[in-house]
Amino acid sequence: MKPRIAIPLGDPKGIGPEVVAAALAAPGVTDLLEPVLFGDPALLRAPHVADCSEAAAARAAADALHCAVDAVIAGQADALCTAPLNKAALVDLDGGPFMGQTGYLGYRFQGTPLMTFVADRLRAGLLTVHIPVAEVARLLAEIGVTGIVRRIAIFSRGLQDDLGVQRPRIAVLGLNPHAGEDGLIGSEETRLLRPAIEEARRAGFDVTGPWPADGHFANIGRGQIDHDGTLACYHDQALCGFKALTPRGGVQLTLGLRAIRTSCQHGTARDLAGKGAADASSMLAALRLAAEIAQRRHAAHPT
Repeated sequence: MKPRIAIPLGDPKGIGPEVVAAALAAPGVTDLLEPVLFGDPALLRAPHVADCSEAAAARAAADALHCAVDAVIAGQADALCTAPLNKAALVDLDGGPFMGQTGYLGYRFQGTPLMTFVADRLRAGLLTVHIPVAEVARLLAEIGVTGIVRRIAIFSRGLQDDLGVQRPRIAVLGLNPHAGEDGLIGSEETRLLRPAIEEARRAGFDVTGPWPADGHFANIGRGQIDHDGTLACYHDQALCGFKALTPRGGVQLTLGLRAIRTSCQHGTARDLAGKGAADASSMLAALRLAAEIAQRRHAAHPT
């Protein structure tokens, strides 16, 4: 049986509807999955963009996301694959405001969401999500060693259960330049990251670090990959390296939820909307990964 994938069309003034339409039209996609679409079906036809106010666009994107999540919770869909939306759409959602879809999904699915980006052997997870850089150190201290260990466990189990990595090897990045230079350039590595890594290792997880981020991604770029996943401290620390190495076709995967959620790696790109110039490779990969994980989970738990 083909997995049913709930697909909210995202910002109706952005490229979400266009990349969804193009991805679903790609050869073999509907042989892998059954799409369950949420949003105005007229947006699936060119020019794939709505002529509406900002307020109407935000409401439409929010309603589509809310209804798609409802469908997954009710068992009417096996996974969620989201198109990009503007953050303004999330302000008035129940439980909000949220700084991104990931936070909203954590609220709705009652989990600890771990934003992860996937492309072949390059897998990068985030200890924090959409927060200002000035708040990263404070939030790491707030979640503490226990919270960091929990996220290492979520990342490791997600790599194993959803991506099929038998014994995940995880590299944790330091927060500060040169991973803190043993406390000379910041103390988060010695106070938080290193103790968390040691505790995670005692719990049986194969994890190393903290490593300097610049050298780590440089090694990956040279093909020197001796790990299965990278766990970064904040958004741009992971995404600068990931998107430089994977400019197209990467997938956002949210681990730590009871539901499956994938998304494209890009934003609404309104400057491209309605021009027929959007690249659908990331949305196509996201749909395929959602279907693959749904099939893997069904095979592991057929009932």
